[in-house]
Parts: sequence; C-alpha cells; structure tokens
Amino acid sequence: MEVFGKSMVAATNVIYLSSILGQDGPNSVHKCDWKCENECICGNMFRCRLTGLTHFCDKNCNQRILYDNHSSLCRVSKQIFPLTPAEQHAVKGIRRKLEAESPPVRAALLSGEGMHSITPYHLRNHSLLLVPSAVKLARAWT
Repeated sequence: MEVFGKSMVAATNVIYLSSILGQDGPNSVHKCDWKCENECICGNMFRCRLTGLTHFCDKNCNQRILYDNHSSLCRVSKQIFPLTPAEQHAVKGIRRKLEAESPPVRAALLSGEGMHSITPYHLRNHSLLLVPSAVKLARAWT
C-alpha cells in the first residue's frame, strides 16, 4: 500500500545519507525500494514506475544509502559513490550513537568484536544478515 509515494508496509533497515545530513527537509520525498521498478531513461536519468518520479543519479543523489565505512550505494542506479569527508564524519557520529544505545551483544556485533562467537541463537533472534562486502553494516535487528 502506498500513501503519497511512501510505503506503509514496513520500515526498512537502511540509513539514507540525505537523512543523516539533514537534506530531506520537512517533507521527505519518495525513497525507492525493492518494490519500485526503476527504468533507465537515458544516461544517469531514471524513472520510478511506481510513482512516475524521475531521479538523476549524480553527486546530489538523495537515494543513496550507507554501504560501508567509505562508500554509499544508490538504490535506483546501483552505483557506488565514495563518501565525502563531511559524510564520513556524519556516519562516524551515527555509529557512535548506535553503539552507545545498543546492548552489549549488539554493540560487539556492530563493532565486529566477537564475530567468531556468533551462535545460531544470535542469528535467529537478532536476524544478522551476513553480506560478504559489508558484514558489519548490513544488519536487520528484529
């Protein structure tokens, strides 16, 4: 179900760079996800078939999510961009905040400590997604 271009089904566990950097403004725009069928119109111009909105994938892209400590991924074009120094600084602040708010088990998993001692209990109860290129980043806590 879509309301004003926003999914009402469930929240995603991704971090948009535009929300970290305060670039969304008071009215956030539609963020494409797996339900959107994006088509490449020409070069770096894409159109969301769900909403009809166009997206230009460049350095001002507002569809980028945090991929790892040094790069971001555009969910529309699937291009990977290096983080600017300002973005890296903002990401470090968010990581510190998440680690401070996390219980000890989650904090150890976030920092990568104790990765050798992950048990089936952790995988089942914390829904840790193991992605080869971004093990520490791609987690979906339930």
